[in-house]
Amino acid sequence: MKAAYLVKTDLKNIFRDPSLIAIFTAPIAIIGVLRFVPPIYESYFPQIIEYRPAILGTFCIVVSSLASYLLAFVMLDEKDQQLFHVFRVMPFTFSRLMLLRVLCMFLTSFILSIILILGANLIPLSFIQIVVLSVLCSVSGPANTLLVVSISSNKIEGATYFKLLNMFIMAPIAGIFILSPLKYLLGIIPFFWIFISFMNYDHFLAFYLHAGAGIIINLIYLILIYFLFLYKTSNQ
Repeated sequence: MKAAYLVKTDLKNIFRDPSLIAIFTAPIAIIGVLRFVPPIYESYFPQIIEYRPAILGTFCIVVSSLASYLLAFVMLDEKDQQLFHVFRVMPFTFSRLMLLRVLCMFLTSFILSIILILGANLIPLSFIQIVVLSVLCSVSGPANTLLVVSISSNKIEGATYFKLLNMFIMAPIAGIFILSPLKYLLGIIPFFWIFISFMNYDHFLAFYLHAGAGIIINLIYLILIYFLFLYKTSNQ
């Protein structure tokens, strides 16, 4: 019951801001773009067809980050109001609250990723592949939220860090153009494994090796950021 109440409270905080509600329309708009725009430009530039997986991967990262983005601003509001200190004296412990939020972010991102992949229908994927890719895309979102909230003192700083993070997200896409094994040096950036997994969707072994490695690396990243968040907010 406590968990349900906390989730309900977070939803109220999100839906009271019209600008945040508008973000929920983004997946629908993206699906529309991916359904109708690629056939147009591919008719003029057919060589772009082979990069459909990378395009889908990029938008899956965007869509799967929406829930994390929304909750980040709720948490930054709480940080501004010094509510983290209040949460620490609640019966429902602060660490459990954050774990619950991580789980909610993951599940929402997972569902949005599946909807996007199915709705866009850019590349032929099996059901298992869709699930695996959706898990992979959804693991990094909660870590990004906890990282931004940890290092930001207000919503303006948070928005700035998210912009920087978005540029950081796109850096690993360079790996799909590098034929040398040196491209795996980009593997220290968790998002690299998303792009490389999408690009290998039609190679059974390569797909599951890259996706498996990506899930593990992103989970390690999430765990490290989670403990960093608890440490950074311990006196707030």
